[in-house]
Amino acid sequence: MSELNELLALAGERISELSATVVGITGSVGKSAVRQFIFEAMSGSFRVHSLAVGMDSLNESCRAIADTPDGANVILLEFRTRQKGEIGELARMFHVSCGVITDDGMLAGGAEIAESPALARLFFNKDHEALARAVAAIEDDGGRIKKFGAGFADADVKISDVRQSVSKSGAPELSVLLAHKGEKYGCCAKILGRQNARNIALAFSVAVELGANPGDICSRMASVQLPNGSGRIHRTAGGGFLIDESCGASPDSVSYSLKNIIELETPNELPKFAILGGMRELGLNSLYWHEVIMSRASLLDGVYLIGSEWDGVVTEQSSLRGRWRDADEFMGDFDPRSLGGSVTLLKGSKHYGMGRILNLLYEPLEARECL
Repeated sequence: MSELNELLALAGERISELSATVVGITGSVGKSAVRQFIFEAMSGSFRVHSLAVGMDSLNESCRAIADTPDGANVILLEFRTRQKGEIGELARMFHVSCGVITDDGMLAGGAEIAESPALARLFFNKDHEALARAVAAIEDDGGRIKKFGAGFADADVKISDVRQSVSKSGAPELSVLLAHKGEKYGCCAKILGRQNARNIALAFSVAVELGANPGDICSRMASVQLPNGSGRIHRTAGGGFLIDESCGASPDSVSYSLKNIIELETPNELPKFAILGGMRELGLNSLYWHEVIMSRASLLDGVYLIGSEWDGVVTEQSSLRGRWRDADEFMGDFDPRSLGGSVTLLKGSKHYGMGRILNLLYEPLEARECL
């Protein structure tokens, strides 16, 4: 038997020994955030072992599962894959009994998680029409497919009354009302992003289905912490607030972020700005998507563009404050005092190193406050 087969056997034995529920998360975007939300939702009721696994690190993934601590009864796996077929293979290898498909465009690949013979439950966002069509093709034995969303009466968990705001001190709050089996539950998290209302609903769906108390789940949402570059709020040198989403950019994620900042409730109706890096690897559709994003950013008070992807975008919008080749050129030319007491979104592809701009916009180190 090869080393890999031995490791797979050890991982499978550990899962069986613990009688653990294996939750597999798949999708092209949002997996890490969803894993964090589910971990928080379940940690008060279960002993959860959480990790990312992938075909390119299969030996290490097997060892990590084989080393699951004693007493763990949930193993939470984030599937990181590159090729079609890998999700189905991982789901079978690791005996996934609870599948989660994030709200994204990797429809066929995401549906592969249903190939696990052990699958007993599958969770997805019914508001995502294309995803709902893909899941509809999966045979539903005994009601194992669970739906959540805002627009459908038959959703197992229904979302409503989403509100996001930031206080005078810069503290963010996202609130959402969830309806489940005739009862309503208010959940509040100290984060921003309307898309995170779906993450809350998804985490609630998984945790309550596996036996957690609904009220306890909502209480634990206050403990969710977003990773650096994924929506954390910082104070700026001009007395305003910076929303740091510097970890990456795609047409969907930038659209979500712009919508979030536009609808964000702020003290004294602060002006709103965006520093946007180009979106990479869009191929022939690059110009089209950058034009779409620029049109959506027109509702802001000011937009700063970084990267060659914006070169072909023609606009007469008064909100456009300038274009720069890269982050270094921007930092050498930009006066952070021009942002004043505003709310500013920082977002762009990792290629542009947008995170380096944080140091330019922060207050002096001794006065920094990261919320």
